[in-house]
Amino acid sequence: MSRSTGRFIAAFSLIEILISIVVLSLGLLGLAAVFPAVVRQQRIATDSVQGVSIERTAQEYIRNSGTLNAFNPQAGGVNSRAGWQMLTYNAGWSPRGLWVLSEPSLAGLPGTGVDLPTGVMTMGTGDNQAFVSLTDRLIPHPYSTGNDPRFVWDFVTRRIIAGDPGLASDDQVQVAVFVRRIDAGIRRGSRSLADMFTGLGAPMPTTQRRVPVAVDDEGRPTADGLGGVAGGANGPVYSRITDIGFTPYPAGAGNSREPVDAISFDEDAAGLYKYASQIGQKLVDQTGVVHEVVDFVRENDSSTGRIVAVRITPEISPLLVALGNSDEIYWRMAYTPQVPAGVKVFTLTPGSNQ
Repeated sequence: MSRSTGRFIAAFSLIEILISIVVLSLGLLGLAAVFPAVVRQQRIATDSVQGVSIERTAQEYIRNSGTLNAFNPQAGGVNSRAGWQMLTYNAGWSPRGLWVLSEPSLAGLPGTGVDLPTGVMTMGTGDNQAFVSLTDRLIPHPYSTGNDPRFVWDFVTRRIIAGDPGLASDDQVQVAVFVRRIDAGIRRGSRSLADMFTGLGAPMPTTQRRVPVAVDDEGRPTADGLGGVAGGANGPVYSRITDIGFTPYPAGAGNSREPVDAISFDEDAAGLYKYASQIGQKLVDQTGVVHEVVDFVRENDSSTGRIVAVRITPEISPLLVALGNSDEIYWRMAYTPQVPAGVKVFTLTPGSNQ
């Protein structure tokens, strides 16, 4: 009791203060755990806006490139043809209308290839094989502004049979463009990213170069522009567009004639299905539809809560469900292990104004 007032003075005990500190600490820890997710979602939202613009840029480049759209109606054989006809007249390219992925080579392969140490792309085969430089696919373009490149785009192709199935000149080419943000963990020192990607401004040994998006030898993203064995001791490894198998979820969903809104991925030792399952991930099916992962589906056993499938939008069409039931080769999605900023699918008609 206070002698001056004759009243008790309100105060907190030491125990109450300690409890308050513990509660406050738990709240701050919970808030800190939310920050990375919020930052990630904000970055994805920002990337999506920029991705739309870059999709248009890539589409214009592909439609207007003199090399990719070269036309030679008098060419006698596949190896003499130019532009997209190198693909449509090649019976080994997408004979069933499936995506032909970026092979890790610049050799004379049908479809597209990519040089893993440099990221340079090629299209077609033969003497008129077309090359698409990494410089042309970086946004902003190297040395064009005072800013380092922040995005890179790549593409894969598939055949669309139009008119007479036996007449290659009628066929069209469908293109899927993937736009990705450049790896955030690239250590560049005093060099610019443009120099490290292209080697133009400051030629350097292969082991000192970097690629915009890198993976290790199992195809897992490393986010360091290097990847490969032992941290890229043999040079960087570019992350090419690949694919992954899936099945409708739950089991038996593919037996109906209804659309399917959930799928499970084929599991693999490298755990690549985890990257395909990321929220916001974009997947392109074998009919050219772009799907986005919007939620996780968990098994009913609440004791484990293991994620076994993802929900996607839009749904898998009954047509694709039926194709996969006949041959599971159609149940594969083209994707990149990094969540892309944007994916654009469009169709070209070789030898026309498109």
